[in-house]
Amino acid sequence: MATAAPVLGLDFGTTNTVAAVQGPNGQAMVLPVPHADVDDGVFRTVLAFWHEDATPRQIEVEAGPFAVDVFLDRRQDCRFLQSIKTFAASPLFQDTRIEGRPFRFEDLMHAFLRRYRHHTGGAAWPERLVVGRPVVFAGIDADDSLAETRYRAALAPFGIPDIQFVYEPVAAAYHFARRLNGPATVLVGDFGGGTSDFSAIRFEPGADRPVAQALGHAGVGVAGDAFDQRIVQHAIAPLLGKGGRYQSFGKWLDMPAQYYADLARWNHLALMRSQRTLRELDELARTAEDPQPIRRLITFLAQEQGYLLYRAVAGAKRALSDVESTDLAVQLGEDRLTLPLARAAFEDWIAPELARIGAAVDLCLARSGLAPDQVDRVFLTGGSSYVPA
Repeated sequence: MATAAPVLGLDFGTTNTVAAVQGPNGQAMVLPVPHADVDDGVFRTVLAFWHEDATPRQIEVEAGPFAVDVFLDRRQDCRFLQSIKTFAASPLFQDTRIEGRPFRFEDLMHAFLRRYRHHTGGAAWPERLVVGRPVVFAGIDADDSLAETRYRAALAPFGIPDIQFVYEPVAAAYHFARRLNGPATVLVGDFGGGTSDFSAIRFEPGADRPVAQALGHAGVGVAGDAFDQRIVQHAIAPLLGKGGRYQSFGKWLDMPAQYYADLARWNHLALMRSQRTLRELDELARTAEDPQPIRRLITFLAQEQGYLLYRAVAGAKRALSDVESTDLAVQLGEDRLTLPLARAAFEDWIAPELARIGAAVDLCLARSGLAPDQVDRVFLTGGSSYVPA
């Protein structure tokens, strides 16, 4: 019997990235990523760009926890990007300029994967690659075919001849199906950072592995990042000027909403620290009814405090999965603030997102031709699946 060609499975996530190869016993072996005292294979999907004084024309790049190290060491001298996957399907995103050079989405993804491969040992990847993808990509007017084209362009320099895509909840279902000892209809929910995806799958026992029949899929570009956005919008943005007023030609106007929409989106936040934005905010502060929150926002952006805010907000969200209330400690400009958060308020804030996720579950069942009582098992995966609501 011919030996199956080696295959690499890649989960390029909004928040984390993981890759695995098939071990000699058929089990998936996650590629290790040694960093500090942790070696669990989970690699944060973030990038840091900077240049060294000795080579000012050469842009350095780092990814994952190593990018976080760079950011914490030289916060104001580097460009830090997170949630880059949410740009994948956006026809509006053409590129972002870093140190004067344009970087398209495929450039960012390739730079990230190149550093990821380096930190997992640097060995050439096998000739077969299976890449997870959402059922529905995140973003306004998201174009799934554009996202797959960009994925392939980012992967092309690695020289992999066989690249296949699989819906992320289907991949999760195979992991779960190994626990089954009989036929079952399974609803799989994959709650990630950028998308919530659902698949209904019928599993039958097989000779060496379960035989799967996909019955239906649905997804929505709403997940953990959207929950974070609600915390930022309700608890953080008012401290940075949201809801305030400024004067223009003798009239009092509300602070422009776009700044606070971008502030709440982790992928957009990294793009706000531009001279144009800081100059606009400075002009608004000069005529603001209360200039202090705007000055706080300017310092927040100039000092690259976005990742620290992200980490604090994500930590508070996780805490609310276990307790009814928690404290959110944040650095906003020169001010260190502690804000109380209640689970009940958080659930009210995310009610619109929960409704959209629920509608995606209903659509998945409808496409599958299933009534709820025909589902034997429900398997949930992804960090946001721990949110009680």
